[in-house]
Amino acid sequence: MTTQAKPKQAVNEPVLTPELPLDSEELGLEIAETAKSDESSPPTGQLYTEEEIQQLIAIAAYEKALKRGFAPGYEEQDWLEAEKEILNEYVGS
Repeated sequence: MTTQAKPKQAVNEPVLTPELPLDSEELGLEIAETAKSDESSPPTGQLYTEEEIQQLIAIAAYEKALKRGFAPGYEEQDWLEAEKEILNEYVGS
């Protein structure tokens, strides 16, 4: 006795395709666009979410890399310096 496979039914669901990760230049441009759209200083005492703080650090680190012409080997240094600056500026001492 052989069993026949049932034909597949058509499903009207969209096909999801995964987004490819951004390369460093595309990510930098995306971060820079975000920075340009929000260059105002925050009001004193305003609280930020962890996600907002991380985004500010990423923007600052990108700007440091940009000033250096994206020379490799300084990524960790850029991030740590940016983190220190942002935490001092936005979170306080």
